Amino acid sequence: VFRGLAFTVLRARYQNLLVIFLISSAFFGLIHWSLGAGSILNAAVIGAIFMIGMWRTGSVLPMIVAHFIVDYVAFSR
Repeated sequence: VFRGLAFTVLRARYQNLLVIFLISSAFFGLIHWSLGAGSILNAAVIGAIFMIGMWRTGSVLPMIVAHFIVDYVAFSR
């Protein structure tokens, strides 16, 4: 959901996809600040990958599933 909203809002303001991906992934990383500094970078990188995936598929649903899988693996250890 974050990705769809972020892409829509940023796309209205910026035309450069790289800028959109970087801003979105930075925000996504900062949302995870409570998990520690390392998590910010991890979440930002994963956020960039998810944003590219959403852009390529045209749907946020596969990224919701991917986020669930990442969280499931991370928290099941």
